[in-house]
Formats: sequence, C-alpha cells, structure tokens
Amino acid sequence: MPPFLFRCPTTAMLVQDHSGPDEQGEDGKKVYRAINCLACGGLHLVNPLTGKLMSEEAEDTPRW
Repeated sequence: MPPFLFRCPTTAMLVQDHSGPDEQGEDGKKVYRAINCLACGGLHLVNPLTGKLMSEEAEDTPRW
C-alpha cells in the first residue's frame, strides 16, 4: 500500500503511515485501521483510502 497522510487531532501535525495492504470493505463499507501516531503516541482510527479519522467521517454523516 502506498503511504497516506492523516492529521493528528491532538497535535494537528500531518502524520504519514503505510500500514498493511490496501483494503476496501464489503458492499462499500468503510474500513478503518488502528494507527499508532508518531506525533502524539496515541492510537487513531484512520480510513487509509481517505486519510480521514473515524471521528471526522462521522461528522460528515447526517444524523436524523
């Protein structure tokens, strides 16, 4: 899998990762990877296809 970037929510730094093979969920479902952040040392759930955190993509989803 090629490297991807995501923004650490704690430090606001861009972090590069390239963990694991490129995956897509079944029936178009989103797949997230647990990434050990090099900027803050924390654990973030990141969609490697978009580089967005799970919390960012949840904000984009309308709640009815």
